[in-house]
Amino acid sequence: MQANLGLSLQTLVSVVFAAQLALFSFRIKREIDVADGKRKAWFPIPDYINILSMLSVTLFCIVLPLAYKQFDKASAIVFSIAAVLLAFHPICMLGHYGLLPPMERPTYATGPNQGDYRYCTWWEGVFIILALALAGAAGVYVNMKWSP
Repeated sequence: MQANLGLSLQTLVSVVFAAQLALFSFRIKREIDVADGKRKAWFPIPDYINILSMLSVTLFCIVLPLAYKQFDKASAIVFSIAAVLLAFHPICMLGHYGLLPPMERPTYATGPNQGDYRYCTWWEGVFIILALALAGAAGVYVNMKWSP
């Protein structure tokens, strides 16, 4: 028995897109504050993934469905990938900020970046790989199960 939750694709796309925009806006605000404090400002890898995902959702889940008046298989695949990536973003950022064991943010010990925080921590890398793998699996699953 299937339950009708009253959710439409438009609602789901809107929620995911709004969350992606909120994450992006938060990052921009934070990096402006960092730069104003005369510190080095940059985007972590999960934010670049979020930007690419946001652009993909814009094209495949908003623009093309409006142009062709249908949400097709490609749109569903992109949406499923975006939803998984969005779910993993905060987990990846926990790794980025060193909020997972050993609960410290590693810095470069030598070289021109000595003392700076590492661009990508070990935990962050693990969760990015996991996120990309599961997002890819979600896309493959939707591709196999899609029926308009």
